[in-house]
Amino acid sequence: MADTPPPAPAPKKKSTTRTPAGKRRHSLYIDDATAVALNDAAERVGRQLGGVVPKHRVLAAIIAAGIDQAGAVAGRLRAELLDTIGQ
Repeated sequence: MADTPPPAPAPKKKSTTRTPAGKRRHSLYIDDATAVALNDAAERVGRQLGGVVPKHRVLAAIIAAGIDQAGAVAGRLRAELLDTIGQ
């Protein structure tokens, strides 16, 4: 029996999801509770705005608000670290 070459890999399918100009798709590893809370917050804000603002804009605004709080977040995490090491 002659050796037959392995079949060629299937061609990669093009994504059917279009990425709008100026946007980038990101994946973040966060704990489940935080992911649920973020999604819930985005849903609440979206409902408060009558559902006319796209979810990606709501999420961007929530993340931007967090960015504005980076100093306070660093302080809280620093305190948690110090508690962990017993200082």
